[in-house]
Amino acid sequence: MTARAGAPLPIERLSLAKCKKASHSELLSPDAEFSNLYLTELGRGCSRGCRFCAAGFIYRPPRLWDADAVIRGLRERSDDVRRIGLLGMEMANNATMDEISAYLLESGCALSFSSLRADRINDKLLHLLSQSNLKSVAIAPDGTSERLRKVINKGLDQADLLRAAKRLTEAGILKLKLYVMVGLPTETCEDLQELIDLIGLIKKEIDPIGKSRGWLTEILLSVNCFIPKPWTPFQYHPFGINKKLDKDEEYPAKQAITQLKEKIAFLKQGVKQFDNVHFQADKPDNAMFQALLSKGDRRIANVLYDMAAHGLPWKKSIKNHNLSTEQFILCGSSSTSYFPWYIIDHGISAEYLWKEYHKGLSAALTDPCDPLICRRCGVCGEI
Repeated sequence: MTARAGAPLPIERLSLAKCKKASHSELLSPDAEFSNLYLTELGRGCSRGCRFCAAGFIYRPPRLWDADAVIRGLRERSDDVRRIGLLGMEMANNATMDEISAYLLESGCALSFSSLRADRINDKLLHLLSQSNLKSVAIAPDGTSERLRKVINKGLDQADLLRAAKRLTEAGILKLKLYVMVGLPTETCEDLQELIDLIGLIKKEIDPIGKSRGWLTEILLSVNCFIPKPWTPFQYHPFGINKKLDKDEEYPAKQAITQLKEKIAFLKQGVKQFDNVHFQADKPDNAMFQALLSKGDRRIANVLYDMAAHGLPWKKSIKNHNLSTEQFILCGSSSTSYFPWYIIDHGISAEYLWKEYHKGLSAALTDPCDPLICRRCGVCGEI
């Protein structure tokens, strides 16, 4: 890679360290998807360090706005807006959420959000959910087993998930969504079976609550294919398979797709034994294209152009350009691999990402990011 005269290489990312007023919706339109939902962020980044999550790495160090900054952002809304969406609820601490919850309750606002972190549910938040008349909540185990949640550094155990499901059901939630991934590094059939067993345990916790009120809480299991993302420890891992590949080794795309379909079918069949449990999954072929967009380099530009200009399917277009899916997303990497996204300097050490990848393969946990004392990844200075 070369830079034009006078241009820096790499390009250094700049970030806002503090925020007096949280970012929020500037325009609400009746023609938009969220026409009456006022969005306000709780911060940038996340300290958890989930190894699959791009936001947790490219937005380092994590910057969580205090309650005053979030409330200042909320006060910018129009008087007739009463539906609030909070971005990043899974990373906000309990004290901040308590203040925000109190403000929303006093203002007569209803709360909406994409998902909750299972170990961050407290009484004030549950009261706000109840007052908001919210009937559907999502939590994301992400890994199908407790071992896989260590592989991805999620930091949630079975007890957290069972407790969250029970408390949310007690608060009146009628639909509980669970988001998980298949195709994670080191994944086995035993890991998939543990998810099926977990669904059974959740139903034992929540069904008696539903029967006592005359309405069972539905469970929606949403299964998504894991897609390696730039600037994460799993950028080194191939798409769709559980094993690490050696440098320049390639794995057949058709076999990877077949394995993902088999895993999805296994889970779908496994949950059929449970009443009131619904199942949805993305298509592995579509996920493979997403992975290609995630890890492809400039050669993919012509592929995309032909798709748009001539209406070609992506597989035919990539073949027309003498390229293969395998060379981008189903090939091995090494500690010295140089990726196209390295033109941007996020301050993260590639050596750190490589070490985290191998910690993941051995299911070893890493402590959450703490900018005050931690110098592991390189973003906050010397490692």
